[in-house]
Amino acid sequence: MPTLHIPEYLEANIEAAAAQQGRTPQELVEQVLTAHVEAEFPAPETFTEAQITRFQQSIAQLDRGERIPAEQIEARFEAFFKRQAAR
Repeated sequence: MPTLHIPEYLEANIEAAAAQQGRTPQELVEQVLTAHVEAEFPAPETFTEAQITRFQQSIAQLDRGERIPAEQIEARFEAFFKRQAAR
């Protein structure tokens, strides 16, 4: 884990804020950094069992040589993006 150099003026602010909250400066910095990282870099989505089953069914279709025409794929993507834009 990298070492973080905190300027003196910021260190004093962190210590004061931590003291007001009854926490250590370490706890405050960890909380702030964790919140920032989670907001900027959210964890990847997890899939439901139903979604995994559908993925497996799709892979099996491809393995059997069953394909969808390009026009249908394009139409599905357009519909998907319209739904996303409507959110």
